[in-house]
Amino acid sequence: MMNEPFWGRGVRDWVDIQEPLQRPLYEAILDALALQPGQSLFDAGCGSGVVCVLAANRGFDVTGLDASSAFIEVARQRCPSGRFAVGDLSERLPFADESFDGAMFSNSLQFVPNAADALREAVRVVKPGGRIVVAVFDSPEKCEGQKPIGAIMSLLPAGPAASRSPFALSHGATIEKLLRDAGLEYEGIKRVEAPWRYRDLQTALRAFTSAGPSQEAIEIVGAEKLRAVLETAVSPFLQSDGTYLLENAFMVASGRKAP
Repeated sequence: MMNEPFWGRGVRDWVDIQEPLQRPLYEAILDALALQPGQSLFDAGCGSGVVCVLAANRGFDVTGLDASSAFIEVARQRCPSGRFAVGDLSERLPFADESFDGAMFSNSLQFVPNAADALREAVRVVKPGGRIVVAVFDSPEKCEGQKPIGAIMSLLPAGPAASRSPFALSHGATIEKLLRDAGLEYEGIKRVEAPWRYRDLQTALRAFTSAGPSQEAIEIVGAEKLRAVLETAVSPFLQSDGTYLLENAFMVASGRKAP
């Protein structure tokens, strides 16, 4: 997966600043799964375990997998009731068939080299009748966050990793086809608004610099160049009160495995 050696470097700012802004998305994912207390959930690309914490608070039995060892360490600390492992979603999952009542990808599937294979693996480990929920950015024109994200990505060298854009799956028809081709009964897409508001420029820069691609860019062009590029990218979103507001929409799609 993309940038896994770099994600852990800014993990604290990511957890403290960026994750809380996406709470509406996380709750929508869990609502779409429609699990009951005591049922099991697999979070594919769990990051720092933020959704696992919310799921555990709902009484779900949670398991998470992520390519970043730094994120997995944070996940274990903040969700001690969960089970977490370092792993690659582009490989066979280390779980038996029909292990979980549901599975989810929260802004992770678009970064897997072969999303279709990763989704089929998730189907394999979900029990008959279970749901799989995939959440991704909506189309770039509905996500003002694409401006700073695009600025960051422009600093990375061309190649297979850079080609896996955060918006690679940001089309409703693409997600629907993926779910159907994986053998799931397609249940539809819900669009969720999750605005990103930062109290000042420094907070916005810390949030965007915490992401793995930014940390990779620092190694390539240096921190000063990245900061200059980000300042330019976020400048249109300065509000009269000194905050920075970027409106964003996400798609939450669900499919159900045949009973």
